[in-house]
Amino acid sequence: MVKLAMYSLLIVITFFGVGAFSGKLFVKFPDREQREEKLMWIFLTFLMMYFASGFCIQMITGHKGFSLSLVETITMQKVAPIAGLFLCAAVIFALEIPAAGLLKKGMEKQKSMLISAGVSVVSAVILFVWKRAALTELVIGGKNFTILGILVFGIFYYAGFYLVYKRTQERAKVQPVSLKKEEALWKQKVGAFAKKHPVLCYMICYTGGFLVLVVIVFSTMILSNKALVWKIDAMPQYFPYLKYMAKFLRESVVSMLHGDFNLKMYDFTIGMGEDLRSVVRTYPTNFLGVFVPDRYMEVFYNFLMVLRYYLAGLAFTAYCRYRKKPWVPTCIVSYVYIFSGYIMCLGIRHPIFTAPLIYLPMLLIALDRLITDRKVLMYSLFVGISMFTNYYFLYINTVAMGVYALIRFAQTYKKDKVKEFFAMMVRIILSYLLGCCMGAVSFLPTIVRTLNSDRVGLSNAKIATDNLLFYYISRPGKILAGLISNSYVPEYDSCLGFVALMVPALVVFFLNKKKEERGLKGIIILEYIALLVPFCAFAMSGFSTISNRWVYIVTFTLSYMMVLVFDDLRSLSKIQVIILCVVTVAYYPICKYMIEDNVMESETTFRMLVGAVLLILLINCMKKITKMQYYTAMMVFIVVSLAVHGRMLYDIGGVVDTFMYNGSISVKFERSPYLFFTDISDDNFYRVDTSSADDEFENTGLVLDYNGVSMYNSVINKGMVKYHKDLDSIGISAVHRIYSFDNRTALEALANVRYYMIRKEFTQNLPYGFSKYKDYSTETNEYTIYKNDYPLSIGYTYDKYIDNEEYEKLSAIEKQQVMLEAAVLDTKNVKSLAKEDTRSVSDKIKYGTVTVKSKDGVVVKTDRIRSKKEESTLTLSYEKKKGYEAYLMLDGVITKKPRIKAKISTDNMEKNIVLRNNDLTYALGRDSYLINLGYSDTSESEDVTFTIPIEAKINYSDVKVCYVPMDDYVSQIEERNEESLQNVLTDKNNEVSGNVTLSSDKVMVFSIPYSSGWKAYVDGKETSVFRANTMYMGINMTKGSHKVVLRYNSPGLHLGMMASAAGIIIWILLAVASKKKKQKGR
Repeated sequence: MVKLAMYSLLIVITFFGVGAFSGKLFVKFPDREQREEKLMWIFLTFLMMYFASGFCIQMITGHKGFSLSLVETITMQKVAPIAGLFLCAAVIFALEIPAAGLLKKGMEKQKSMLISAGVSVVSAVILFVWKRAALTELVIGGKNFTILGILVFGIFYYAGFYLVYKRTQERAKVQPVSLKKEEALWKQKVGAFAKKHPVLCYMICYTGGFLVLVVIVFSTMILSNKALVWKIDAMPQYFPYLKYMAKFLRESVVSMLHGDFNLKMYDFTIGMGEDLRSVVRTYPTNFLGVFVPDRYMEVFYNFLMVLRYYLAGLAFTAYCRYRKKPWVPTCIVSYVYIFSGYIMCLGIRHPIFTAPLIYLPMLLIALDRLITDRKVLMYSLFVGISMFTNYYFLYINTVAMGVYALIRFAQTYKKDKVKEFFAMMVRIILSYLLGCCMGAVSFLPTIVRTLNSDRVGLSNAKIATDNLLFYYISRPGKILAGLISNSYVPEYDSCLGFVALMVPALVVFFLNKKKEERGLKGIIILEYIALLVPFCAFAMSGFSTISNRWVYIVTFTLSYMMVLVFDDLRSLSKIQVIILCVVTVAYYPICKYMIEDNVMESETTFRMLVGAVLLILLINCMKKITKMQYYTAMMVFIVVSLAVHGRMLYDIGGVVDTFMYNGSISVKFERSPYLFFTDISDDNFYRVDTSSADDEFENTGLVLDYNGVSMYNSVINKGMVKYHKDLDSIGISAVHRIYSFDNRTALEALANVRYYMIRKEFTQNLPYGFSKYKDYSTETNEYTIYKNDYPLSIGYTYDKYIDNEEYEKLSAIEKQQVMLEAAVLDTKNVKSLAKEDTRSVSDKIKYGTVTVKSKDGVVVKTDRIRSKKEESTLTLSYEKKKGYEAYLMLDGVITKKPRIKAKISTDNMEKNIVLRNNDLTYALGRDSYLINLGYSDTSESEDVTFTIPIEAKINYSDVKVCYVPMDDYVSQIEERNEESLQNVLTDKNNEVSGNVTLSSDKVMVFSIPYSSGWKAYVDGKETSVFRANTMYMGINMTKGSHKVVLRYNSPGLHLGMMASAAGIIIWILLAVASKKKKQKGR
């Protein structure tokens, strides 16, 4: 009831305000022709005030969408919205005429106030009883056009109009001259201040507008209590990394203050152990986290997101002002730049994607100064900062700068072009290389990690080689549709999503005949063509995948183009008007048929375009419109357009549901069952694993500070990926996502997993050889942590080996078992070891068949399974063998769906399996899966249920069961541990040490992922470290007692530090020399 009362009050205030504004204009412009000239402002004010009231109503009622605002009325109904808007304006204007007659009767002030107050209360009561907003019933052109709606609207309008009219008229009679002088003096002071402090005045206006737009555009997020933390990537990856980086910076500062400069470079809580550079991202804004306590990290993450948008707008402003563009158009279009589809679709999900919107304008300013004024320092500085932040986007920006340099050179130099061109290129290249040197401290360690991953090379490049010349026949139309649609994004990250005014701006721009704009026209055409050619996306992605993440360059280009023609839109020629109308009509089939999956989006997109065009035509029909009135109208339309974009994308488009609730992120980790791992008390080095590892929790060890095996990172050690692929593990779903070792006993042992957690009822998820450690419970489930009865040391030894070539010939299950007997090595690293006969391993593995027991919604044929509905199930039956670990083998599995998250379950087991389309980015390129069904101490039949959550078709060539005996397992582990690393210490930064006594020459394998950053020292002498068992490290050891020490240094870090130091010194020397040269010139 309180909310409804507040709702009624807001409606009163809204319509009262509209009437008050009209009354003010009526007094100021008594002539009817003048009032008609101001009609548009009445209409626009009405629109904005009602929009604001709708937002306030949402804040009170808790509605997450603009369901009570005029924005919904004009965009969601099937009637053309512009007709509705003009009807609103006509009603407002029509009410002015009888109002004049009423007011001329000369009622006393007290009586008028009493009448106005009375009718306001009566109307509020009507609204309260009626329980619906009057204008909600007054759906323009819709079914609910009611007399009551008109009456309530009119009552409030007249109340506001009358009071303001009378009061203004009385004041004008008493002090007309003084008021005019005061108004003129105020305008003069404001104008003088703006001229004296233009930058400060701009910053005040820009910041205020930015904050208002942030609230409006992200209102769905605010009202839904959502943080700007995306569930898919930000929650499991970006947020933990930010939190970890802040903690690392604080600890590093404290260590250095205490004289300890041996800073941590490696951490076992990152996956199975990884370089800190994998999570410590050198984004300049992230360094502010050193001042933020952990409890405020969620707020800080949101703050950084908004701060980056703010800085992007300032960078765009800097470029426009450098090119001497007007202040007001620059400010208005900066909002178009900030809240484009690139930011709203990609930037909000991936924070780093906002960085190029900041750096590109600054790089172009610096490059322009280098070309025109031959000043290299600024260019080197911003290249260095860009390199330090993210080399990927610097690579894309470099391509953009190359095109820009050619165009600016042609515009700048008219004589000695060849000589000047080569001189310019030398300056650019040397300055660019100096900047690269300055940023090398970040770049070199990062590029080393990237090259040691599966994110580059043929594993992902093959997806782009089918057709590099053309996407599909409708691509050109889809790009045009996506130009002004924010919730519809053409495939391959082609996010444009501008306000509808972009189309009129483009039409006018290409009809202009200014010579200085020819280069920009060519760039826009070139960018459009590039969006139609897959090779361009492939090349701009570093030849790794097809992705148009470079589309932010289009965002910058088109935004700058809009600044150029912003003032031209209010003075169109007849031919421009005709062509603009033709283009608008032509856009209807583009919107209708290119956005075929979303009728509401296609209709809304076209309506907003029609609204933009009619607004421009209306402005062009007004002869006496001033610049500031024009700017106000355009700003109002842009604000409304961005509000509609935010509504369509986040609310109706459902994007808001993919973001985390405020205050839930840290709680999600702290209330997860993974917190139980922190309760383990064990002085030995160990890792933990779980059968319930899933999306969102791969980096939990990083947050809760325990050593696990799961990892979600853009760049993962390719040895780890190959290890899981070779073994057909379901514990990996993509080249950047590892969950677990699927409770496969041998793999858990080799990974030094000492503790394992399962849901209490799923005992079949437990590896062999574990006994209960402790029970735990959450609000929803009960869990048990088990301890490994036969744990391996972090360093264990072999006296036999199998070479890589022979290993590759084995099946996945044979590869797994052979590593318990022999080390997998490259032949060149073998010294005095015996070769393993793999037949002894293969002969122990048994095979069986499965039968289809039941199916629900599944069609099973000899070579494929097809689910015809959601939650289809297929139940298979197999025979368990006493003393064996059983595995379900799926071969030749292919799915056309991008990603299927199926479930495998028995009476005592449940686990997920992710099947991916191999044509997609980051897919593993495999078609075989080996699913652990657990150890059995009885021989009996068991049913396995395969649940497919969506309609899908899965092709396969074979399904069977294999059995691995466990009778030799304990002896195999004891043999590996017999002469293993003892007295292991890992508490010192970047170092692992221990002692070992060997009875013969052996190879020691460490359960640490191989990296070239590790150096091994045996009795103080360095020995070579090589890859062993595909993903682990190994060293050759001789007979006797030894002290073994492993030390880690980030690959490329020392070289990068030296390059950066040299680059910074050179830059400082050049800056000093430049300053002295200026002083001499003076």
